[in-house]
Parts: sequence; C-alpha cells; structure tokens
Amino acid sequence: MFTRLGKELEEKNRKLERDVTTYEKKGKKIKKELDGLKIEKSVLGEKVKKIEASRKTKIERVEKRHNVEMENFKKNQQVTLEKYEVEMVKNLQDYLPKLKSNIILHAQVVADPFDVLHVNFNSLSSAIDVDLGFDIFSLSG
Repeated sequence: MFTRLGKELEEKNRKLERDVTTYEKKGKKIKKELDGLKIEKSVLGEKVKKIEASRKTKIERVEKRHNVEMENFKKNQQVTLEKYEVEMVKNLQDYLPKLKSNIILHAQVVADPFDVLHVNFNSLSSAIDVDLGFDIFSLSG
C-alpha cells in the first residue's frame, strides 16, 4: 500500500515539477514580452515628445506670423484712416467756397427772412480750421 501511495506521490510530484517548469517558461516568455513592451513604450514616449515639440514650434511660428500680419494690418488701417481724414478735409475745403456763396440763400429758403445776427459763422471754420472769409456787421448799430 505504501508503494502504491509512494508511486502516486512520485507521479504527482513529477506532474507538479513539469507544471512548475512550464509556468517558469511561460513566466520568462511573459517577462520577455513585458520588457519588449516597456522598450516600445519608451520609444513611443520619445516620439510623442518629438511630435509635441514639433507642434509647439509650428504653433509658435504661426502665432509669430499672425502677430506680424496683425501689426501690418493695424499699420495699413492707420495709414488708410489718415489718408481718409486728409481727403475729407480737402473735400470740405473744396466745398467751402460754394458753401460761402450759397449760405445766406440756403438759410432764407429754409426759414423766414434771414437774421444774420443769430448765426455763428465761425463754428464751421473751427471744425475744419478754415476762415469763412467774410464778417457780418450789425446795421442797427
């Protein structure tokens, strides 16, 4: 009976030893795969860092170009505005003689007889820095 029990134990022991050997081999294989994955992760991490640096550089270039373009746009807008102001002043100065010749006529058409005592003719000249070129004197004294 002990022999039979001894044989069963020996067989179970051999089976356990085979299982241990198998699991050790599988463990080594898994460890090897894990080491490979760690290396792959490291390589991919480096690639991600390079890509991020590249993207950051591209974004900085785009931002710099955008800022330069915006500055140029602002300068162009300022120049355009200044040209517009000069043109408007010139147009007003060109129109001023016609306005001088027709101002009393226009006022008489719009209202009853024109009372020049209540009109401030210099208000227009202060707006465009031009003298209207005539003075009004009171006839009543």
